[in-house]
Amino acid sequence: MLFPLALLFIMATAQPAHGAPLTAGPVLSVTKQGASNWTRRIKLVFTNTVAEDVNDFPVLVTLNSSRIDYAQTQNAGQDIRFVDPDGTLLPHEIDRWDETGTSQVWVKVPNIPASSSTDYIWLYYGNPTAPDGQNPAAVWDGSFKGVWHMDSGFLDSSGFGNHGTSVVHLPTTSPNGQIDNAQNYDGSNDYIDVGSDASLDNIFSGGGTVSAWINPRSLGHDQFGRIADKSTNNDATNGWAFELDKNRQSLRFNRGYSGISGGWVVTSSQIQFNQWQFVTVTYSDGAANDPSITINAAPQTLLNDVAPFGSAVSDAPNSLRIGNVSPFAGDRAFDGLLDEVRVATTVRSSGWITSQYRSMIDNFIGYGPAEAVNLPGGGIIGAPYTYTVTVSNSGTSAATNVVVSDTLPTGANYLSGGTYFPADNAVQLTIPTVLTGQEQTATFTITTCESSLLNTGYRVTSSNEGATSGAGPDVLSVLSPPTINAAFDVSALSVTLGDTISFTDTSTTNGGPLVARQWDFGDTTTASGSTASHTYASAGTFTATLTVTDTCGFTATAQQILSVVTPVLSVTKLASPEPVAGGTQLTYTVVVSNSGQGTAGNVTISDTLSADVTFISGSVTIQPGSVGGASGTPPVIASGMTLAGGQQLTVTFGVTVSAALAHNTSLINTAAVTSSQTPSPVTSSVASTVEARVDLSINKTVSPLTPVLPGQSITYTVTYANLGPHAATGVVLTDIIPVTLTNVSISNSGAAITPTGAVSNVWQVADLAPSEGGTITVTGTVDPLLTQDTVFTNTAAISLTNTADNVESGPAPNSSSAATTVSLPRAAFSSAATSVVEDNGPALITVTLTAAPLATVTVNYRSTASGSATPGTDFTPVNSQLTFAPGQTTAAFTVPVTADTIDEPNETVNLSLTGATGAVVASPTAAVLTILDDDDPPVADFSSAAFSVIEDNGPAVISVTLS
Repeated sequence: MLFPLALLFIMATAQPAHGAPLTAGPVLSVTKQGASNWTRRIKLVFTNTVAEDVNDFPVLVTLNSSRIDYAQTQNAGQDIRFVDPDGTLLPHEIDRWDETGTSQVWVKVPNIPASSSTDYIWLYYGNPTAPDGQNPAAVWDGSFKGVWHMDSGFLDSSGFGNHGTSVVHLPTTSPNGQIDNAQNYDGSNDYIDVGSDASLDNIFSGGGTVSAWINPRSLGHDQFGRIADKSTNNDATNGWAFELDKNRQSLRFNRGYSGISGGWVVTSSQIQFNQWQFVTVTYSDGAANDPSITINAAPQTLLNDVAPFGSAVSDAPNSLRIGNVSPFAGDRAFDGLLDEVRVATTVRSSGWITSQYRSMIDNFIGYGPAEAVNLPGGGIIGAPYTYTVTVSNSGTSAATNVVVSDTLPTGANYLSGGTYFPADNAVQLTIPTVLTGQEQTATFTITTCESSLLNTGYRVTSSNEGATSGAGPDVLSVLSPPTINAAFDVSALSVTLGDTISFTDTSTTNGGPLVARQWDFGDTTTASGSTASHTYASAGTFTATLTVTDTCGFTATAQQILSVVTPVLSVTKLASPEPVAGGTQLTYTVVVSNSGQGTAGNVTISDTLSADVTFISGSVTIQPGSVGGASGTPPVIASGMTLAGGQQLTVTFGVTVSAALAHNTSLINTAAVTSSQTPSPVTSSVASTVEARVDLSINKTVSPLTPVLPGQSITYTVTYANLGPHAATGVVLTDIIPVTLTNVSISNSGAAITPTGAVSNVWQVADLAPSEGGTITVTGTVDPLLTQDTVFTNTAAISLTNTADNVESGPAPNSSSAATTVSLPRAAFSSAATSVVEDNGPALITVTLTAAPLATVTVNYRSTASGSATPGTDFTPVNSQLTFAPGQTTAAFTVPVTADTIDEPNETVNLSLTGATGAVVASPTAAVLTILDDDDPPVADFSSAAFSVIEDNGPAVISVTLS
């Protein structure tokens, strides 16, 4: 509740003692005084023309510059106060405050007598520091379930909070309302939806009133423009409707009944277009009852064109809508302006309606002139409030031991100062001396829970000199409600389910002490006290509310939204390796994730291991280290971890798989995870395939190392074994002998082997225990008839054919090869150049082999005509074959040379090797034979030492001879 700041004003003038002036001795008077605050007031006189009292009546006070000096008010009218003659502060609501024009304020008056023109209230203003004194909800008594001034926010002033909304089809706000703004409907599909609330449901079940100011442009869509409606159809068969009627340009009221719904219409055409009219309907449910409809407070004659039958239906399921029947229907849309729409759960009397109408057309109040006042300021309800009493002496001598008696106002509680007499509810103040022409003060302090105090009973009751005083002027104090700032601290805004939240009140007030603190934790649990603690039983979002109450019953609330979250644990279990060999280590990995918002405490991983595995002590790891926890032994693998929301942890541990398990055994293991917050375990299983593994190994070597010659004997040694860890069954050895190897012989040592008979050199090996194996020796001769170099590879392989009982999965090689290079002897001239003296022929030409052959080798040779020597003249051509016997590496042939006596140059013969059998011709394949001439050259000499010739017989002939 909101109340104004305190007012203190004097209602009468002081009188001297015994009512007559004294000529000698002290003359005493007494007043109460405080700081000036409100400086203006206006008397508002009501003219109630009806012959009935109106009670708790909202009066519209209309102000303008001719009635109030806006220069003396705060800019939004915050300082205005309304006070009954008995000092009661009256609640008010400012509908409009316009200092350039008209202001309109609603005031709740407790009682206005029938046929009265003298009842009045005071309007106070002129306080620049006063807080806003409005209290809208208190203006409208509890019978008002909705009061919509039709401003832009569609707000309800009744205190029930039935505010309107409109999202799609909004009316527009017009400044031209009857009282401040109005809503302008387009006659098509505009609406305001107030919704359904218990306060609005079935308002006519005990008698109700609906009223509004309307200014229609037309009768609306389909000529049934709806003013207010709580139904879902045109005839309001499931609720009620107040609307215009097309048949008579009047008003209509429909009410749904279980048998036949009722309808009433104003018989004459009373509705005017483009004019403001105040319309009301009152009704009490009952098939025999008729409504009452007024226009501008004038009762209308009604026609019951559809008589109701049955019982009134409940309108609770339906929303209350203003200006239409439903959000999107257009067939009952209002066309025009609507203002000041109200719904009340009482049947308003004709007198009430008339007085209300006169109030709203500014024909109910007489406005007096502004009066200057000097009003003392007030205090806060519930807080210490100090009265200052002033005693003045206008006499001729001092007064001593002056005693002032002050009867406390109703509702005032003595606190301190002076002497309190409970039996008389009075405070006695003693002032030692008041000199002539001077004044002295005394104070006392009270508290009160009243919003106003009227103090009339204080006076000087005695003095040593016998001087007293008359009663001091009446003092009206209007106190402001306290400002309570409700607040509290919480230990955490978000907690994990199971954690306790602590609450501490930190509220403050400028009023009386806070005496009650009520906690509502939002889960139907409550507590009281300055502090509280609570543990929520379920997860969710909760609104914790603290309501504090002071000594006068004023309350304030504070709220805090709290989140109670839970961890959401999930677990995934993995196994590595997959598959796993019996007799080896299997590592389990358990990954726990928390997808919830809450923290999981004491996370525990349990795992009951199969008898087919053995836990490896000390193998547990927990990562990351920040989650804490400790490792254990099965069935508790790890415990004590803390996992925050959005985090995960990983636990690994190792087991040894039994070596006795059969091949392809499925080993299933399940991990379970719990926490303090989630005691029900979540599980994850993993299946591991156990294999009976063998590691077959084979190695093949050859001797001698390459290269070898055709016809040479070589030996292959094949070593094989099962490296374990399991026995190998269904082992097969394969060693396909190359075709270049002849005269093959095979021997075996170690494990027994049996030829399969299907393919040469394929053997079935007896079962091999771990580390068991054998050796196969293969000896053969390289084909002696090879005519060219050859490389051949021999591969031995070992494999399993019985994969149902074991599997080969070790790293050792399952095949091994040995390559043999066969290199034929190389036949070549022993020298690429040789010579022979012509007379020493024939020339001997040597051909060599690079290796001693194991079989006969032949090499072809020949001479060519490309040298400088002439075949047949200088030498005898050759074209033949050399034969090398096994083991022979050198052979020679001759080239016959012609020995002549002719002195001639040295001459050459070109020789070549043209092919070979059992060998390969190699460089040098050509040789040059040089024939060295050993003949002397001829001697030239004159045939005679002297020659003569007759001169006439010349020329002379000179002869030269060669020897």
